[in-house]
Amino acid sequence: MSGRYWPGRGALAASYRIMFPLTAIWAALSVAIWHVLPTSLDQVADPYLWHVHEMTFGFGAAALLGYLPSACSSWTGRAPVSGAAVALLAGLWGVARLSMLISDMLPLAWLASANAAVFWALALVLAREGIRGATAKIWAYVGFLCLAGGASGTVLVGSVLGGGFDAAPLLAPLLFAALLVVVGGRMVFGFLKSDASRRGRAAGRDLPLLGWIGAAALGLAAALLIWGRDELAGFALLTAALSQAVRLPTWSLGRAHREPLLLMLALGFLWLPLGLGLWGTALIGVDLVASPNAIHAMIMGAMSSLIMAVAARPVARRGALGLEARPWMLPAFGCLQAAIVMRVAGWQDAAVLAWSLAWLLFLAGLLTRCHDPVPRPIFSGSRR
Repeated sequence: MSGRYWPGRGALAASYRIMFPLTAIWAALSVAIWHVLPTSLDQVADPYLWHVHEMTFGFGAAALLGYLPSACSSWTGRAPVSGAAVALLAGLWGVARLSMLISDMLPLAWLASANAAVFWALALVLAREGIRGATAKIWAYVGFLCLAGGASGTVLVGSVLGGGFDAAPLLAPLLFAALLVVVGGRMVFGFLKSDASRRGRAAGRDLPLLGWIGAAALGLAAALLIWGRDELAGFALLTAALSQAVRLPTWSLGRAHREPLLLMLALGFLWLPLGLGLWGTALIGVDLVASPNAIHAMIMGAMSSLIMAVAARPVARRGALGLEARPWMLPAFGCLQAAIVMRVAGWQDAAVLAWSLAWLLFLAGLLTRCHDPVPRPIFSGSRR
């Protein structure tokens, strides 16, 4: 096999091959179940909690399972995780999703364990790769996954205990927002920098300290929400939003409007300070949008847009100057952006239709490339 590709073909040749399509399927299906087919949630103990959990820990876990075992090949120099390990991770994720669909029929301990196992199994897989590849970069992800597994169970248990745990469902969007400000910002800047370098342009610079400041502010907001101090939590969220808004002007965004893949990344990250800002203003009593709509701006906007933007890269054309978007990416991403705007505006029915259409279009595009060789590197253009 050429040095431009990793050996192996098929669904298990790399985790993105099976998990990114499952991400798209679950994105469309879970929202349809929640909104269009509410009677199918009869076996769910708490439909609201189910929706919050599945659009963060379910949807987000699928994306992480697709991205991390594939991307780690760039950090370790080893072939991407494949074969039985990918099948095991996909199977654990599927068991957790099925368990959540019949949650009223299962003990709480099983639900918490099944969902935590997805993240902890991925942490073990990455730890193995980190040891074999002698790289330290993976360990930050391992730590996050251990935390996410515990948080997934905490959200489920906390919803039953009530009392001081009433804010537990809000931990999910805050946890993934923290991942986006620390890791997502560096990832977006890295792709922008790589493209600028190939074209001989100034790469701009990132301020990673602002990512950690944003994460600390989000941690403070989580503690304040649990404590019942919503207004103070709002100011913490506004601090996180400002810290991320300040990063954007320092990046090399000059060609983002001409390159669809870069534009998708930039727009996805832009939703993060916007969503955090809207949520923060809602908590302090400034009614720009309702608090649930603001949370959707962050989760639907930043999280889902960045997931789609990153998932589009392995199947992109490999051009002389990097990756070139496939034609189906833009209509899918455009539908997604329309869905976000509609949901923030409160047009829920239209938002559901646009959201489902976006992910179905994206799924169709992914499946057309499922037999291609696995590119090397997977998420970036060829390195010279």
